[in-house]
Amino acid sequence: MIDLNKNDHFLIIASDGLWDEISRKEAAAIVSKPGNEADMKKLTGALFEQAIANVSKKRGISREFLTQAPPGAQKRNIHDDITVLVLSLHDQFK
Repeated sequence: MIDLNKNDHFLIIASDGLWDEISRKEAAAIVSKPGNEADMKKLTGALFEQAIANVSKKRGISREFLTQAPPGAQKRNIHDDITVLVLSLHDQFK
């Protein structure tokens, strides 16, 4: 269990598919970019896109192939499912 405090701005809840491809430090850098705090859809998309970019680079596969490959065993062998939820904690500790 972790106690949240006024220095915590976001809570990222994600499947292991994200954490297999992005470090906690990398995720924190993405959500901490100025101007991102108001757009949760943008943040979740940025985390997903970075995970896909990392998979593409690591496996030497184009991003287009990854996004167009149908779900199934072949795609599962390349990367795990990725689910991301970002919660804003701004203004929670006034």
